[in-house]
Amino acid sequence: MPPQLHRLVYVSTAVEGSDVDLWTLTSILYAAQRNNRQNGISGLLLAHEGYFCQVLEGSRTAVDGLMAILAEDPRHTDLTVLYDQPLSEREFESWSMAQVVVTPELHRDLSGLEWPSLGGDHALGVLRRAGQAMAATL
Repeated sequence: MPPQLHRLVYVSTAVEGSDVDLWTLTSILYAAQRNNRQNGISGLLLAHEGYFCQVLEGSRTAVDGLMAILAEDPRHTDLTVLYDQPLSEREFESWSMAQVVVTPELHRDLSGLEWPSLGGDHALGVLRRAGQAMAATL
């Protein structure tokens, strides 16, 4: 029997502040894609106005293991779990890890969000919309 799938959403503060550079995002994405594929994790990363918001899907063991690594990552602080629930099927299975490019339209939707105080369902909804916007451009 395959392990139960799990979904976790967190938000954190980028150490670089609102100016997270392309090199940082590229290095995060490259390592995440490689490692997540090996560990059966899928997800999406959104960087906006000095915050990271990420959804992770996979086995509980794999997600917990990745969260332990992320908690020690010096590129962000104040990691806060907003959503942590079992799931029946993945929503972000197309991506071992995708990094959302914030278009002007998406920027309008995201502006003014109080990332650390978003509820879990709200944060998941934001990531869903971001993923849909990204998929529409592919």
